[in-house]
Amino acid sequence: MQRIEFALYWRWRILSDRRSQVLAWQYKGPPELKHFCDRYKIPFHYVEDGFIRSLKLGALHAPPMSLAFDSRDMYFNAKVPTDLENLLSNYDFEADH
Repeated sequence: MQRIEFALYWRWRILSDRRSQVLAWQYKGPPELKHFCDRYKIPFHYVEDGFIRSLKLGALHAPPMSLAFDSRDMYFNAKVPTDLENLLSNYDFEADH
């Protein structure tokens, strides 16, 4: 999505519905999209293929078997904290038997 498309078609739609949430595939979309969501307190999540992979993913356009959602950043970005990193760092695995 280009900036102009967001400004003309999506900005007002998102702001007009209190239930709005924004899901962005990887880092695609206008760079200011996450800042827009932060400013207006709109839930935002990055989406990426999950850890259970499809056999024909990629060139054959098979749907992924799982998806990963993260409100902070993509789970593979080691430069910033992510929801997955937080979960793995703080989860009590010993208590989960």
